[in-house]
Amino acid sequence: MVLDIYNARRRQLDEVETNEAHRLIAQLETKYKVTVITQNIKNGIYKLKTA
Repeated sequence: MVLDIYNARRRQLDEVETNEAHRLIAQLETKYKVTVITQNIKNGIYKLKTA
């Protein structure tokens, strides 16, 4: 069951595009040493990505 959910999400990857905010953050990461912190609102899990 869980695998079915993840496989369905993977199939959706061909249909989605990044939004302007994602593109701007990616641009910042190429020009500056930045730390991007995101929050999974649903579960309240914090993820840290360091450059």
